[in-house]
Amino acid sequence: MNILSRRFKSPILLWVTCITLHFCSLGFGAPPENDDFQNALELSSWGGEVTGNNFEATSELGEPQHDGENTLNSVWYHWKIPASGRLTLYTFGSNFDTVMAAYSGDSLDNLEPLASNDDSPWGFESLIEIEVTAGEDLRIAVAGFNGEFGIIHLIWHLEPFANPPPENDLFKTREELTSSFGNKIQSNLNSSLEEGEPLHHSINPKTSLWYKVSFDTDGILILDSHGTTYQRSIAIYSGETIPDLKPVPDLNAADDDNPQSLRSIRVEAGTEYSIAIADQNGGVGLAIFTWQFLPNCEAPPEPAYPEPDHEGTLLATSTTLAWGPMIPLFKEVIYGSDDRQDMYELNDPKLIRLAQATGAVVNRHNLIENGSYYELRSLDFGTVKNLCEDEPYFHQPVVSECSGFLAGPGVFITAGHCIDNIDKCRETAIVFGYYMLDQDTPVLRIPKKDVYFCSGIINRKKQGFEDWAILRLDREVPDRTPMPIRTEGELSDNEAIFALSFPQGLPLKYSGGANVRDNHSRYYFSSNLDINRGSSGGPVIHRESLEVEGIIVGGEDDFVLNDELPCFESNRCPDDGCLGETVTRISNFRHFIPDNGGIVEYDVFIGETEDHLELLTTTLDTRLPVDGLEIEKTYYWQVIARDSCGETPGPIWSFNIQSAPEFERGEAVPDGNVDITDGIQIIGFIFLGTVLEIDCRDALDIDDNGRLEITDPIALLSHLFLGTAAPPPPWRSCGQDPTPDESECVYFPGCQP
Repeated sequence: MNILSRRFKSPILLWVTCITLHFCSLGFGAPPENDDFQNALELSSWGGEVTGNNFEATSELGEPQHDGENTLNSVWYHWKIPASGRLTLYTFGSNFDTVMAAYSGDSLDNLEPLASNDDSPWGFESLIEIEVTAGEDLRIAVAGFNGEFGIIHLIWHLEPFANPPPENDLFKTREELTSSFGNKIQSNLNSSLEEGEPLHHSINPKTSLWYKVSFDTDGILILDSHGTTYQRSIAIYSGETIPDLKPVPDLNAADDDNPQSLRSIRVEAGTEYSIAIADQNGGVGLAIFTWQFLPNCEAPPEPAYPEPDHEGTLLATSTTLAWGPMIPLFKEVIYGSDDRQDMYELNDPKLIRLAQATGAVVNRHNLIENGSYYELRSLDFGTVKNLCEDEPYFHQPVVSECSGFLAGPGVFITAGHCIDNIDKCRETAIVFGYYMLDQDTPVLRIPKKDVYFCSGIINRKKQGFEDWAILRLDREVPDRTPMPIRTEGELSDNEAIFALSFPQGLPLKYSGGANVRDNHSRYYFSSNLDINRGSSGGPVIHRESLEVEGIIVGGEDDFVLNDELPCFESNRCPDDGCLGETVTRISNFRHFIPDNGGIVEYDVFIGETEDHLELLTTTLDTRLPVDGLEIEKTYYWQVIARDSCGETPGPIWSFNIQSAPEFERGEAVPDGNVDITDGIQIIGFIFLGTVLEIDCRDALDIDDNGRLEITDPIALLSHLFLGTAAPPPPWRSCGQDPTPDESECVYFPGCQP
């Protein structure tokens, strides 16, 4: 049977630590300590939560079949009831189909059943709600339906009959939520609606619980009430009194018609928001909800690296202003049959276009600069992994750390655990075009135009199966089409999907022939994709719509040891077996992808004083030609980077314009006469390093192209002896160079005043 065949149904306080797609597997040994009735785990206080498991648990001789089901792997809990009241027992957050039963009695021989349940109205978790009496001993058994096992999350909550209404029953006594993430478990017993209170999107509500929250920055607030034991609705308002309340619209407009479980709103810094959880038709039970606040995406990096240099000097009345972002630069599990394919095996143009938008996350130190290319440092896959020789891709290279995809002209998405912080961002390159040309030829020489660098983290989250990062690239990607993403609705069960990624750091692979397996969670789904470590962040795409449904974040162990050889071989699972590969849904974070695709605009200001800069232009480029500058003046300029996430001003830079020295073109020997000796001197300077009497490269640049090369003496001698066109000015007289270029003139004695 499948291990962990159903994943967690809520993020509340429970995530399997190992599943982060640095992949791992669960090992089993001795039974849990509370496997036997006499070793039951003691519960205390009036309520709480406890996490455990029933791996290797057994059924004792004489133990009843809980809820009449075939339960062979139970664990036990004991609770001394502190007060009479209404008790809720709930396995919400467990990751498998549980069965639960409550008993009185002090041994297996005299157990009296009080209540039992297999499935709650909302899923495979078990829910018991009973009235209990102070001082009695309660025995609780939790087992797996039909022998299933996994992680158990047990919630117990006692609401005494004589309790007054909850403190946050009234709007004026709202409970404040003080952190950016948390969860609440609270009964609505004895609560009510007050006069003038709205209906909160509900049908005939009788009760409400009130909360309030505010944040220091703009962002998105997500409230999730999955697990609440009664029919309910969530409403969020602005306003300081009940008559002033104004509903805050949900980011998913369709959810306004079905607001029972999940709400997502945009919040403004400093604004207080009120949250109401109301019942429908008088339902009573436990309200269980999580909240999480995610700040808005970060503004673009600060403009830096100015050209001309700050406080530099120019000798021309025109120049090109240039700048860049402030980034420090450096000079497998197989399910069923192996459905992975290399790039050269793809024939569908649509798949090829998507593959071209899939990028490898590579450490900058694995790039070796070679002219207009980067060479990729690589290791041999089979050697570095000690694989058995018949393993697929044994001789292919290993280069990358993670995978990801282009979501906008300047936006790249990967897994949150791949980019931990801004320092990791700054040492990361995004490489497009790393694939196999044929069975034997990897592309390890990448044009620089296909290599980009992480210049900032727009937003990121790494919490359980919510594992994503939205990165800003150092420049826009002009020749690759960003992938389309699902913008509404949800993926259906068993739908066909495929993935594009760099498993184990291998060249790009297409993994098809896969389906959605476990689809119940709002945060993730599992699949039978053939992927490995290194696939993290790779896009998972709907086979028909070709929209991104999510990104790869977790799964089964890649390889298992063949003890006989010994070497490692692929871990093979049936299509419906093992853990399945975990995929974070794109719907969790699509709101944070910049509306304009990460395009950064630059406002360029210039002026003659720091206090009076005027807007010169707005541009998408990081280079801007400027002319009409005046001699003997200092100019100040500033660039403000701006996109849909915000704006970041750069520092104020300056440069000054000075009059350029005069010279006479062609006079390498300053004797007042241009002849064959000048041509010989130019040849000697270029090829032999001859020392000249002048320090003026402009005078040697006969064709005025900004470079000293063999064409210069040829042009001079051709004019002198063959009558070809004369060199450009200043020719036969002193003057300034009319063309801004890299040549310069420092000292020319024949033209000095």
